[in-house]
Amino acid sequence: MDSELSEMSNPALDAARAELKDIATNPNNPRHAGYQRNDSQVSAYLDGLYKKACPETPPPDTPTTPTSLREPEQANTMTLEDRAAQTEVEEMLRRSFGDDFDTQMRDMRVGGGYLFGTKEQQTILETLSQLITDLGPLAQVRGIRFLAEIGQLVNNHKGGRS
Repeated sequence: MDSELSEMSNPALDAARAELKDIATNPNNPRHAGYQRNDSQVSAYLDGLYKKACPETPPPDTPTTPTSLREPEQANTMTLEDRAAQTEVEEMLRRSFGDDFDTQMRDMRVGGGYLFGTKEQQTILETLSQLITDLGPLAQVRGIRFLAEIGQLVNNHKGGRS
């Protein structure tokens, strides 16, 4: 797993992320105030960084794009930064799950729907997802596997098996 993650190293993407983090969290950064206001010049600057880091990232509507982990209406509103991050995560997950990727994703959606099916639970899921994402790719894989296992239990329970 660690070797897979090191193969995905992209110094330009790492630099773009570091710049985004500094702009977002450092009040002394000259772009911080603009970022807080959602200034179009700051957004264009960040988009440019991500375009340079991930020039081969196809738009979400391209047929060659892997099955999106986001809902279709979310995919249409994704920024370039979101698309780059989404593609990176999906590629990492495809390598981690191999031929079981589609099954794991399906089961994860069932498990997530079972545990987080109401609006209030969706808010909890959003917070939990961010905490897991902040822990890194290994946490994301384990979180998805956990939800996939819950999904399998739900499917087995519905099928009369325990």
